[in-house]
Amino acid sequence: MTKTLFSFAFIAALAFSFSACKKSILDEDEEGTLTAKNVRVQIFPYVGNYLYNPDSLYYLGGAFLKIDNIRIIHSNFYFVNASDTLTPGDPVDYQLNSGRQDVYLYQLPAGSYSGFYRYLIGLPPKTNAKSPSDQPEGSLLKDNSLYRGAGKGYNFVTITGRIQDPAKPGSEPSIPLKWVIATDDLALEYGQSKSFNAVTGKPISFGVIFKLNLLFTGLSPLVNPTINSDPANPNDFKLAETLADNFIQAYVIQL
Repeated sequence: MTKTLFSFAFIAALAFSFSACKKSILDEDEEGTLTAKNVRVQIFPYVGNYLYNPDSLYYLGGAFLKIDNIRIIHSNFYFVNASDTLTPGDPVDYQLNSGRQDVYLYQLPAGSYSGFYRYLIGLPPKTNAKSPSDQPEGSLLKDNSLYRGAGKGYNFVTITGRIQDPAKPGSEPSIPLKWVIATDDLALEYGQSKSFNAVTGKPISFGVIFKLNLLFTGLSPLVNPTINSDPANPNDFKLAETLADNFIQAYVIQL
């Protein structure tokens, strides 16, 4: 189900719209072989109207807190060009920092393209079902910190921080916050039809304003400092669905 519609432009005068929906349409576990990537997302993290600062104390979801890190797995950028599907790319990692971060998704050879592209926040089901030991050498998914355990897949988005104890106003935040988006049902897919030219030596770029404050809409860090995306826990999974919906609103592609 399409959740929302964005529009944006590649820096090289490429204008197009962008949509996101839950659950991938791409079920194949194909591994990319390209290394010199030229398709990039430029992510700018904001809280309200200001660039994110890891040292800042924010009031979000009814609590004062610090956001220490957000880890996002992008994967399976692919392009269907004149009915030919280019091999999907390998998973890549985004780690929150205080300035712009470029996330390189794919290598498109120079040429003209007419068709549509897709990529995931998360992993396709067959990749998500493999243990770290079964992932290809050099894969990001060899990192056991992303793995949820046998039959549970990997964390797609991990938000960590510290909440200030309301009984200790003015104190350094100390209550751990960890919110996770995971499971096949909560993978988010983006994509759009597009015609454009890829030029040797020039990146194909688009910008993302990542509005961190929107992740907390309708959620209370003090009441629910942990969200695990656990399908066996209906209350927890409902919170995870809200968090995934919030992510779609927060990860905004710019014109």
